[in-house]
Amino acid sequence: MMMAAVAMCVWAANDGKTLKVKLDLVGFGDSVVVYRSGQPELTFTGKDGKFEFELQVDEVCTGLFAQPRLLRGDMEDPHFYSIPLVGGESVRVWDTDNTRYDVDGTGFYADYHQVDLFNENAGKEAVMEKICELNPVDIPAVMVDDEADKMFDEFRQQLMSQGIDINMYCKYLNTTPEEI
Repeated sequence: MMMAAVAMCVWAANDGKTLKVKLDLVGFGDSVVVYRSGQPELTFTGKDGKFEFELQVDEVCTGLFAQPRLLRGDMEDPHFYSIPLVGGESVRVWDTDNTRYDVDGTGFYADYHQVDLFNENAGKEAVMEKICELNPVDIPAVMVDDEADKMFDEFRQQLMSQGIDINMYCKYLNTTPEEI
C-alpha cells in the first residue's frame, strides 16, 4: 500500500469527479458496503459478487469495500478490500480466491496495477524507481517523511520481534534512531 499512497498524490488533480467502480469478488455475496474516511457508508447490490456503481470522490481517500455482515459484527471469514479512491477514473477490482485481489482501470489505476505487478517480482527500491518512472512529479516532503516514519516503525517492530532493541541496534551501528 505504500506505493499507492505515494502514487495517490499524482492523481489528486482528479478530485471532485465520478469514480466508476466494477467489482468481481468470489464468494462475496449480493451486497457491498463502501466506507470512505469522513463520509457516510454506502451500500450497493449486485449478484454473486459482481457489482457496478459510481461514487462521487471529492478528494483522494482510501475506500474499503466490505461485506455487510461486518456491520453486524460477524468477523468469521470476513471479506473486505481496500484501495485508494480517485475521482475521474474507472477501477476494476477482482479476485480469484479469498487471499489476493487485483486492481486495474484507467489513469491512476492502470499505473497502480503496473506497480503492483512489478512489486510481485522486485524489491522495494525497484518499486520506488518504477513509481518515479511512471509518475515523474515532485512528492511533497511531508508525504515522504510520513512514509519514512512508517517504514522506520515497521523496521523497529521487526527488530523487537527478534528481541533486539532499536537503541542497541543503533549503538552497534554507531548511529542513532534519528539518523536511520
